[in-house]
Amino acid sequence: MRSLAALLTALLGAALVLLAAAPAPRPRAQAPAGGLPYRAVAPALAADSAAGTPTPTATLPPASACGYRAAVRALADPAAAAVDRTPASATIGGLLALDRPPGLAPASPRQLPSEGRAVQLTAWLRGAIRTPDGGIDLLISTSPDGPLLRARFPGLDCTEGASEADRAAIEAARIAFINRCGVPTAGSWRPLGGQAVLVGVPAWGEPRPSGADGAPTGIELAPVLDFAMPQGATCDPSQPFGPTPTPTPGAALEMLINVNPIRVSRGGQVTVTIIVQEPPPPGGTPIPGPAGIPCSYTAYDRALTPIASGGPSPTGPGGTVSWTFTVPPDAALSDYSTNTHGRVTPACQGLTARGSARLEIVE
Repeated sequence: MRSLAALLTALLGAALVLLAAAPAPRPRAQAPAGGLPYRAVAPALAADSAAGTPTPTATLPPASACGYRAAVRALADPAAAAVDRTPASATIGGLLALDRPPGLAPASPRQLPSEGRAVQLTAWLRGAIRTPDGGIDLLISTSPDGPLLRARFPGLDCTEGASEADRAAIEAARIAFINRCGVPTAGSWRPLGGQAVLVGVPAWGEPRPSGADGAPTGIELAPVLDFAMPQGATCDPSQPFGPTPTPTPGAALEMLINVNPIRVSRGGQVTVTIIVQEPPPPGGTPIPGPAGIPCSYTAYDRALTPIASGGPSPTGPGGTVSWTFTVPPDAALSDYSTNTHGRVTPACQGLTARGSARLEIVE
């Protein structure tokens, strides 16, 4: 009996030692209170894979991943409160015609009035790509072969500092796009088609000189606050009126400029027309050039002082684009004794300007 009692005492002591060595149970994680859910939609968020599958751990993207002028382009800057959210009707062509503010830098504050009000526009979808911040960049145009404008759905982690209402609108717009067009890939543009209505705030991003992945001036719709497509519409790039490659002018195209009238008084109006066409075959007539080539002009008086400019604006279906300007009252007059006059010089993306048009300014 005494040996049995000793054995039981030894077993009980060993059990107590094992219990003391066991780790304490972990407390259950508490759900965050309030705020936007960071995983409202699994695809296309920060730390997702290119295929849209969440990775095991999610980390905030570095500031550089959120892009150029990131706070302004996500309505997260101090001046965002002054932006008018009631959208005005706009066109892509109108945004592309805006002049980029001089000296704009990555740290530049919001530029008014161009970045001061939301706009609504109708656009053709041309392509989409996943961005390093987990957001989506969309290429849109006014027509299936028109010049391109970039529209941005920033990743939710890059909207820190924006109002809750703006963050919710940005995320809802991104979800609406994903629901209609799916999750784009990272690293390459996925072609899209179809028409959509977008609401967003114009913002100045990085210039895209080639025009192949956005506006040469860098103007964007950033961020997008609302995205909608007609019922039954798809994003299939092969559908009728779907996207076609952005026109790339070749060596066969030539650029002409017409000024009307050539002789004008101070205060008078002048119409400048740029014509892009293919040279006529022997004995034939010129062939109109493609639509969508960005063109611009600059007018000078006799003293070579710039007095007017316009563009870049895309050529229309006949390969032409026009502007009208008023000659300022202080423009230098033509000097017929030396046969020196004003000039109007054209410029079109991918084409070499060969000369300019004469402009005679008289009393």
